[in-house]
Amino acid sequence: MKFLSIKSFASMAFGMLVSLAFMTSCTTDDVVAEVVDPDADVTVAFDFTNASEINALGIATPGAGAGSNLAAETKKNNVIIEVSNAEGANPVRIWATNSGVLDLRIYSKDAITLKAPEGKVIKKISWTTANESTIDSWTTNNGTVEGGVWKGNQAKAVKLTATGTTRINVLSVVYGNQEGNKVGPEPDENNNPTPDPTPDPTPQTPEKATVSFDFTSSAEMTALGVVIPGNSAGTTLKSITKDGITIDAESHSENTARLYASKSGVLDLRFYTNDIVKVTVPEGRVISSLSWTTENATNAVNCSLSEGSVAATDNIINWAGNEVNSLSITSLASGGVRMNVLTVTYSTPGK
Repeated sequence: MKFLSIKSFASMAFGMLVSLAFMTSCTTDDVVAEVVDPDADVTVAFDFTNASEINALGIATPGAGAGSNLAAETKKNNVIIEVSNAEGANPVRIWATNSGVLDLRIYSKDAITLKAPEGKVIKKISWTTANESTIDSWTTNNGTVEGGVWKGNQAKAVKLTATGTTRINVLSVVYGNQEGNKVGPEPDENNNPTPDPTPDPTPQTPEKATVSFDFTSSAEMTALGVVIPGNSAGTTLKSITKDGITIDAESHSENTARLYASKSGVLDLRFYTNDIVKVTVPEGRVISSLSWTTENATNAVNCSLSEGSVAATDNIINWAGNEVNSLSITSLASGGVRMNVLTVTYSTPGK
């Protein structure tokens, strides 16, 4: 009996070793990790029309016709907005109109300084606004401002000083590694440059990114190839792409999905009964959050979705659902679903 017990034990131990070797083989050989370029540029978007994001920045949502001051520093994803208020001027603040629509307001001689994370530099700054007449009311310590875009040399920090009352819906900052100091390949004996043995890697889609489409901004819509309509008119929207995210519109109503201008020229996106707006993120990524601001929350929730559902909190519509690469939103409202700023965050599945 003792001999049989030892033999049985040895057999069991051998089986366990074989199983462990098989498991180790599976985990090391069969699983391929996704390669994310650590040197890829990063875009950080501050959406000042979205109360949820404003609260996440530590700023209270102001009541209608009131404002909430920004702290000396506001940080998101390691990008810092530093505020300096001029003597006698209103402080930099989130402002809510009488109808509760939010934006960031910077007054004459007030300034904001944008700072990149440690070891990185700012490469691009851009912003959208519902007041195009003041979009370029800035001076800067580096470069120039034109069409809501800062154009200057890459820097660790960029200061923008308002020359009048300015308004910002979405402020986007692109940062990355400093460029311009790369050493070229050594020439051969005939003074011909040899091939670079380590060429720059193909740019990778970021693991996670947040992208905003500001339908109230004529500058952004024009940049995306959308014709700006005249007052009390609309331009049919078909397909637009920004930072890898595509919005396709399918019209099934008499009015058609369109960029619409009110009597006073205020823009928004409107799509009507059975019209569909489809949001698609880059291949290999999924939508992790989606929301939009609106001045008609009642109609905005009157829609069906290919996945999940939406709910209104004040003037913000938030989507909740399972991870998907694309999401279709179908309007059930004859008066139209309306979008001011649509914000989409994508990520790798399971993140």
